[in-house]
Amino acid sequence: MIDDLLKALLDADKKPEKDVQMKRFGTFRIRALDDQEIEEIEERATFGKSVDQTKKALLMIQKATIVPDWSHPDLLAKYETQDSVRVVEKTLLPGERVKLFTEILELSGYDLGTAVDQVKN
Repeated sequence: MIDDLLKALLDADKKPEKDVQMKRFGTFRIRALDDQEIEEIEERATFGKSVDQTKKALLMIQKATIVPDWSHPDLLAKYETQDSVRVVEKTLLPGERVKLFTEILELSGYDLGTAVDQVKN
């Protein structure tokens, strides 16, 4: 048991990845985000003293998605943009964005069940 724990701790720098099934598209591959990436995303999504939660979710999805490649030239051309975050926004429905955002948070170590329970109480 201690050997398993030690191995897990030694491998902690490897970001977990996960396949997420999306009804309209098939399988997406996402990865966890680290503290620095989340901090940078929050800075980019902060305007004045408030965080734009929609922008934060879009940025997190763009950063954490391995497949598909949001910056693929064909996707950028279709949406007439050079901004891969805009591609995420234009491609995914709101519920699909919530699903991916939630999966990314959980993969990044957030316990969303506890957070929801705290909000309810």
